[in-house]
Amino acid sequence: MNAQDYLTHLLPKTIAFKLARMGLIRPVMPIILTYSVTAVC
Repeated sequence: MNAQDYLTHLLPKTIAFKLARMGLIRPVMPIILTYSVTAVC
């Protein structure tokens, strides 16, 4: 994930989550994060 992904995807969803929590808009779809762990040892 780079800075452009953050600005175009995560930041707007974060703002939407806060507005939905305050009851100003309908709830949005959740953010799905994929985390991968690889053994380097």
